[in-house]
Amino acid sequence: MPSRADWRDYLNARWPLGLAMIGFIWLTIYAYRDLIALDPYLSTSGFRALVPSGWMVMVSIVTAMVPLIWIRRQMSQVSDFCVLYLYFFVFVPSCVMLPYTSYLSESRQFSILLLLLLAFGAVEVRRFLPQLLLPKLETRFEGTFRIIMIAAVVLQSFVLLVVGDVTLENLAFIEVYDDRAAFFADDSGTRMLVAYVSNWAAFGIAPVMLVYGLHNKRYLFAGIGLFAALLAFGATSFRSHLFVPILIIGLYYLFRAVGAKRAGLVVLVLAMFITVIPALIDHITGGSPTLTWIVQFRFIGNNGFLTSQYFNVFETLPKGYFADSFGRFFVAPSYNIPIAQVVGESFSPVRGNHANANLWADGYGNLGILGAIFATAELVLFLWLADSITRGQSLYVIAPIMLSASFALSNTSVHTMLTSNGGLLLLLLLAILPYATRTTASGRVPGPAFSRP
Repeated sequence: MPSRADWRDYLNARWPLGLAMIGFIWLTIYAYRDLIALDPYLSTSGFRALVPSGWMVMVSIVTAMVPLIWIRRQMSQVSDFCVLYLYFFVFVPSCVMLPYTSYLSESRQFSILLLLLLAFGAVEVRRFLPQLLLPKLETRFEGTFRIIMIAAVVLQSFVLLVVGDVTLENLAFIEVYDDRAAFFADDSGTRMLVAYVSNWAAFGIAPVMLVYGLHNKRYLFAGIGLFAALLAFGATSFRSHLFVPILIIGLYYLFRAVGAKRAGLVVLVLAMFITVIPALIDHITGGSPTLTWIVQFRFIGNNGFLTSQYFNVFETLPKGYFADSFGRFFVAPSYNIPIAQVVGESFSPVRGNHANANLWADGYGNLGILGAIFATAELVLFLWLADSITRGQSLYVIAPIMLSASFALSNTSVHTMLTSNGGLLLLLLLAILPYATRTTASGRVPGPAFSRP
């Protein structure tokens, strides 16, 4: 039995994070309720804040903070970072925004909160699975690795520039919706090829090249990785193709400065930065909350809003049974459009609006409670593979690379992240990531630059 001193030490270690979490929760609610939902343009797009009871708001906040009891605040393996990301960027907004965005009864909302809590808690199974013992590549493979990565960017560039017809006009950062609508309107195989290549480049090739180049002071190599991300953005007009690689750069330097032991603080600071800075700029300029909508809502608020919309829609409508992906081989589709479009058109007047949600919302929309359980099992399997592949590598180097997979999990299912969003490619690149050499003040010193510090 833990002694009174043990409990005191435990609480002393947890209360600062809990206090900071209260601030983050309030900022998440404020950004949606007081900025997004009150904007005349955005409110006509379906972003409306309801007036829930104080009891339901308190239940949602308490539920959001329960994982602080068990969640690791420092990284012992790379899956700890993914779980931290999902906690701050998916679980918390899904809980605290539910009362403001759901039309379901309070008892039904309470059931949703309990389901999310149990699913998130079940992810901790990953900590008890034995990792695979995989051989590491030798240092002499480093040159070959760089050639492979550059060849991949050359191939990507050919496909996107020739097939995707990327021009400088496609690089408009604010006015992306016409280009995006035109991209989705193309139902040919060309669109699918461009989408796959762009996702693989932005979420697989670019992150590895960026962090590897920065860590080994090969800045031209990192620049080529950033070019791959820029080209992916130009081909699809998906801001995440550019946002995520840029965030990876910032995250790498954050972890390099503070280390893996303060991983929880680093991810919380990242979430605060994404929430506070856009809102502050919008407040200073006095205009519409454009930056909050583009940045904070894209990375945090949208994950909570769409979770409630998926539960709203599929409370009564037939489930999708994964007919959008592997389910097409086993069942007839319930809809003639993707379920993301079913949800998107349920709250938005925009025809063809796709509302891609996180793994648990997507799982529920496809198979109900069993779908959420299936999504959790898939996540545990992915995290187990990631931990095994990156075993013994420097966490402050590998964790920023894994930001791309973590972001994809907040927007789609695990199996979609692995295939069309480049998760399997990312695992492959991490598996062939070679040992390198460190550059010090006294010159190049041989040694495993990716070993645990």
